[in-house]
Amino acid sequence: PPMYSALKYKGHKLYELARQGIEIERAARKITIHALHINEMNLADDEKTVTFTVECSKGTYIRTLCYDIGEKLGCGGCMDKLLRTQVDRFHLSDSLKLSEIEALAKEGRILERIVTVEEMFSHLPAYETEPR
Repeated sequence: PPMYSALKYKGHKLYELARQGIEIERAARKITIHALHINEMNLADDEKTVTFTVECSKGTYIRTLCYDIGEKLGCGGCMDKLLRTQVDRFHLSDSLKLSEIEALAKEGRILERIVTVEEMFSHLPAYETEPR
């Protein structure tokens, strides 16, 4: 994990330590890259760029992935832009602009877009208990 992350070390977020100029050793974490698709490559200009889409497990730091790919290629690499298109069951196409949320609220239709707790965890087994 990069130093500029929200992971904690002895109760302090790594980015807080990094801002103080403190760097600590971080253990590598196991992640899974399910797919990596090259969308566009520009190798003609002085500033060479590659745009890609990655499907990965949680805990994957895309900035670090870009850096690691650049290191393996021997040319260096950094991230210029990031667009998260899916987190768990939520897709970019499901998102709303603030103005759209405001319009739905004014129309009294906001609940149409709210995901209930039951929907959110519908893929998990349910356990019910008796009240105390």
